[in-house]
Amino acid sequence: MVKILVCLKQVPDTDDIKWTENNTIQREGLVSILNPSDDFALEIAKKIKDITPSTVTVLTMGPMQADEILNYGLARVADDAILLSDKAFSGSDTYATAKIISTAIKNLNLKPDIILCGNSALDGETSQTPVGIAEFMGYNFVSNVVDFNRLNLIDSNILVKQELPHFSKLIELTYPAVLSVSSVDKISKISVFDYMRAQNTQIQICNIDKVAISPQDTGIKGSPTLVKKAYRPIFSRSAEIIDKDLAFQKIGEVLR
Repeated sequence: MVKILVCLKQVPDTDDIKWTENNTIQREGLVSILNPSDDFALEIAKKIKDITPSTVTVLTMGPMQADEILNYGLARVADDAILLSDKAFSGSDTYATAKIISTAIKNLNLKPDIILCGNSALDGETSQTPVGIAEFMGYNFVSNVVDFNRLNLIDSNILVKQELPHFSKLIELTYPAVLSVSSVDKISKISVFDYMRAQNTQIQICNIDKVAISPQDTGIKGSPTLVKKAYRPIFSRSAEIIDKDLAFQKIGEVLR
């Protein structure tokens, strides 16, 4: 039996965000959605579970409203769900987030063989949390995963496809491992019965005491990243529309 953990994140469903006095995103009152690449991670979990005896747990860190994406994860593939929610976690950067999640994994005795994450989050685009979890857990790590090819239960090996800007390759690695998923070919459909099953599954809620981590390692206090300034970029460039008959003449003038 392979134990799979999928880490999910809620992100703002808007570009019109505001910042706190510490230059972190003010999430209160924002409409939130599941981070798109996390849905790809769920799909890889489903592909593994369809061909290999597996259990899948979905986990997220956030406010109580984050149970929405956990319910979605349960409907998609998961058997159970965990929500890490405490005001002490608010404002955590990628380092502190990875530390909180990895500490929870250890202290809740989850012992996953494979941890799946989205490659990056819309609200940060740093791609740092998955590799941070791998570092804290002491797991092998592969980024930019786009497909799952094979899992060998006897030798604890998994074969995945990694896609980079100019080439792709197959990587075989020993699990336990963290895989960050950047895309998949398609997302499986969810049936009404899947949603019904998800609604009947209780979500385990863990505060800082259950995670058993020091407040000094969470939130702003536990975050070494200092955001000096956050602002919306101003684009002053404008486009000039040129008649197709004058295009070559205009290009020549610009080049000269």
